[in-house]
Amino acid sequence: MGLRPLFHMRILGYDVDPVSGERVTYGSQDGQFVVKRERDIAPALDYTKALRDATDYAKQGIKDSFQHCVHIPDTVAAKMLTDHGFDIYRRNAKEIRQFLRRYRAEYAYLFVTSGQI
Repeated sequence: MGLRPLFHMRILGYDVDPVSGERVTYGSQDGQFVVKRERDIAPALDYTKALRDATDYAKQGIKDSFQHCVHIPDTVAAKMLTDHGFDIYRRNAKEIRQFLRRYRAEYAYLFVTSGQI
């Protein structure tokens, strides 16, 4: 049968992390304990866009033999794990690059560079 959408969850309590802004809500639904995590990633995405729009940032990185390609907030990493079974914390750089190339259209907002990775 599966769980109904979380808005039918009976909320038992919640915590907010003052550093990350993550809100964790604890509740029950259909006799099961449920944990819902939420975080506003707009500031991280604004930062990523600012870096992408700063042409000097990319040029300086290439000049220094380093290019910052993507910025992946924790909540997006969790989405990658949930939706695709891909855990960025257990993969090497080559595997992450292959995943991002494959799903570039879906995760385009994470890219700091408009170039090829």
